Amino acid sequence: MKNTEIMKTDHLSFDEAYRLKYKDIYRYCYYNIRYDKSETEDVANDVFVALYEIWDAFDPKEETSVTKWLYKTAHNMVMNHNKMKRRQMNTVDYDDNLLNGCEQIESLSANDISEWEKDESFRIRVDEIKRILSKSQYEIFSLSMIEEYSNAEIAKILGLKENTVKVNLHRIRSKLKRSLKK
Repeated sequence: MKNTEIMKTDHLSFDEAYRLKYKDIYRYCYYNIRYDKSETEDVANDVFVALYEIWDAFDPKEETSVTKWLYKTAHNMVMNHNKMKRRQMNTVDYDDNLLNGCEQIESLSANDISEWEKDESFRIRVDEIKRILSKSQYEIFSLSMIEEYSNAEIAKILGLKENTVKVNLHRIRSKLKRSLKK
């Protein structure tokens, strides 16, 4: 599935933006909230409620795309959600299983979300990757490998230079390969 960036124009309605991007935002939230469907739905819906509230004020003349705004907002809401969850649990429950291989993660397709939700071994691998990578590295990794965005699209979403994204992806792959050899 190729992700597309959407910009607000006079012709783009909120309903169309929701229809085009809800699955992408849901998937992004799902893998950052640790696979809880009901909490993911709440956060993803909150992202679109926030968009709805500012829709009329969203200026189509600005360079900010609706897609970039959605991902930034989703990122912030996921971080807030996870922070509250950690405070409630007072500990973060990571699984200690090792990754079977970075190749399995790289070969995944964003169209398989319903199967991923059921696949415990996939969750374990993603949890291990989250533990190995920093938050910013994991964000780049997930946008590239899970969401299937190009380097240029990731750069726009995160406000980085495309070359910075390329360098980070190279470092991420190297870091994962080193961790797998241990």
